[in-house]
Amino acid sequence: MLSLELSVRVTKSTNLLYQPLGEEAVILNLDNEQYFGLDETGVRLWQLLEQYHEPNAIITHILAEYDVEEEVLRHDLATFIDELVAAGLVSVEPLANG
Repeated sequence: MLSLELSVRVTKSTNLLYQPLGEEAVILNLDNEQYFGLDETGVRLWQLLEQYHEPNAIITHILAEYDVEEEVLRHDLATFIDELVAAGLVSVEPLANG
């Protein structure tokens, strides 16, 4: 599981199809033909991953948008990213120091 510090860069895989379905969405991994469903919160996190790539920036935005404890958010975001990695939808690499 990702560290709760989330000092990583998240990059989306290139071979994906994203389809919004109302407040939810489905992502199709074209490499393995597996679908991954997103609820409303997952959609927002996916949008922020696309824009910022760094979980710490996403945390800043979510804390401003929602009433959530930071440690709960860090845990939930790390779990979400782990699920995306397992589904082959994103890759994660450590941020370079300095």
